[in-house]
Amino acid sequence: MELREFNKVFRGFIVYYGIKGMTSKKIGIYYLGLRDLSIEQLRVAFSKMIKNRIEREFPMIAEIRKVALGGN
Repeated sequence: MELREFNKVFRGFIVYYGIKGMTSKKIGIYYLGLRDLSIEQLRVAFSKMIKNRIEREFPMIAEIRKVALGGN
């Protein structure tokens, strides 16, 4: 997935969680950890997490990957 595509989807997720101070450096780290996924996998993972996740803190890369790749 390209960085431009990632940013478009990821920024919506940041807004959902109410994160105000996510730096571009941290967004870059998330991109490095998630860029091998397709944009559709990322969209589906975020959709599932918004519907099912009850934790309030922003998810770690490993948790996003788990959902994107078919985990809980």
